[in-house]
Amino acid sequence: MPTQAASGARLAILASRFESIVSKMANTLFRTARSGVLNSGHDFSCALLTADCRLLAAAESLPAHVVHGPDLVARYVGETQKELRRGDAFLHNSPYHGNSHAADHCLLVPVLDEAGRLRFWVFTKAHQADCGNSKPTTYVGDAKDVYEEGALIFPAVRVQRDYQDIEDIIRMCRARIRIPEQWWGDYLASLGSARVGEREVLALAQEVGWDALDEHAEAWFDYSERRMVEAIRRLQPGHRIVDTCHDPFPGVPEGIPVKVAVEVDTENAMVAIDLRDNPDCQPCGLNLTEATSLANAMIGVFNSLRDHTVPANAGSFRRVRIALRENCTVGIPRHPASCSVATTNLADR
Repeated sequence: MPTQAASGARLAILASRFESIVSKMANTLFRTARSGVLNSGHDFSCALLTADCRLLAAAESLPAHVVHGPDLVARYVGETQKELRRGDAFLHNSPYHGNSHAADHCLLVPVLDEAGRLRFWVFTKAHQADCGNSKPTTYVGDAKDVYEEGALIFPAVRVQRDYQDIEDIIRMCRARIRIPEQWWGDYLASLGSARVGEREVLALAQEVGWDALDEHAEAWFDYSERRMVEAIRRLQPGHRIVDTCHDPFPGVPEGIPVKVAVEVDTENAMVAIDLRDNPDCQPCGLNLTEATSLANAMIGVFNSLRDHTVPANAGSFRRVRIALRENCTVGIPRHPASCSVATTNLADR
């Protein structure tokens, strides 16, 4: 049996190895992306998830991209794509199935072992310079619905098989996106980033074994949860309801009120956030997606902790419960509500 010190050292080493993998992914995307949105604005994120879609590691990314969303996207891909093989890659940007908004193109790559068993998911998300909107912008705030928004929607669409592009999808994007060569360069950058992640995870598994990586994931989640418990117990307990409002906007002349109910239970080390008492989806592009509703609530919690070294992963997330409802501006949108501006505005409120 390994000593406690040896177990702790192994946990730290493997956590660092996974962090180095997502850092390599981010560096690849940053250095090879064609558009200024990515290579200057850094509007992209990279992450690794377990086979059951729990966030394990993320590079220095946008919290609204990775805190919640990759888990939902991976789960949707797994539900819709029953046969996964090495060399697969999936393009996904559906705001109704876990993504932040249509302008963020996700690439998801399954990492399979030699027997074909799914072990991890590699995830990249990159904001596009153009996504085929009805107007030459990726933020159509005044769109009454997704049809008026006009973006190409890809719900868990296989874009590579056996490491080869599926040209039907590539032609579709080239035909609809206003700057096809720039999109193509950014697609290759995202894909290269994901393949770097896949290669590095496979190499790590060959070095230490798949079972060791599975054991590490569970130990890392448990450690992160313990750290989160300690941090929550240092907060002030109580219940608070906060009201705010988004400014008047086309389609919502009175603005959009936002109510957040927060309960901090230090005895049980739990934080509960209730966003259900908010208006139904509005006829504009300001509606949040499920991913951005969850992520921004979670960002508020982490920004309020006195200990900013608590790892942000599926383990620490166990101590936060967020209640959403369907057809809500700050919740789970129903098709065809537009969520074009779901990463800002109401998310900031």
